[in-house]
Amino acid sequence: MRKTIARLLLLISVLLITGFMVVVANQTAQLVGLAGQVAPWLGSALLFTLLTLYAFCILVPLYLVFSLPKPLVAPATESDPAFPAHLDRIKARLRVNPHLREHQLESR
Repeated sequence: MRKTIARLLLLISVLLITGFMVVVANQTAQLVGLAGQVAPWLGSALLFTLLTLYAFCILVPLYLVFSLPKPLVAPATESDPAFPAHLDRIKARLRVNPHLREHQLESR
């Protein structure tokens, strides 16, 4: 049942994204055509400006997502010899957080 719902939601989201892309392409074509009637160079300039804006709006979030640090994987138990090193990695990552700089991170 869960797989069916996931597939249904995936299909709906693909359809919504495709519909959104069609609307954006249509509006872009109409706006570029309108600007091209005012001045031919204006239509080309607007097209390249909009394509740059669209690329920026897609690539920046992708870059931000893929540049996130990898998750820290905790050892299976606290008695594992790698557990203190894991705590040190967590403390090092939390010390970089500007909201936690003034807090004491020594709870163990």
